[in-house]
Amino acid sequence: MKTHPLHRFPKMKQADLLLSAAADKLVLLGACLVCGLCISVLWVYFPTFIVNVMLDNSPGIWLWASMAAVAVGSGLLMFVIAVRREREYPQSL
Repeated sequence: MKTHPLHRFPKMKQADLLLSAAADKLVLLGACLVCGLCISVLWVYFPTFIVNVMLDNSPGIWLWASMAAVAVGSGLLMFVIAVRREREYPQSL
């Protein structure tokens, strides 16, 4: 007989369902920088590539420099937003 034992279910709260805050900020920074790299490929490389094909130009070093700047900038912006939101988790409960 596979019946449920006679005891009450534990009361679950919203805090039980939240993911734990990132214990290692370096891992969070790395993940944000990888996302920033993806953003730079989608928002800088592909539009520039299309324009360069239409104009029959070579992109040069400025393309890679602008991609690096967008990747680092957006990655750091995401990191700052993530850290601020993690600090607000205990206050929202």
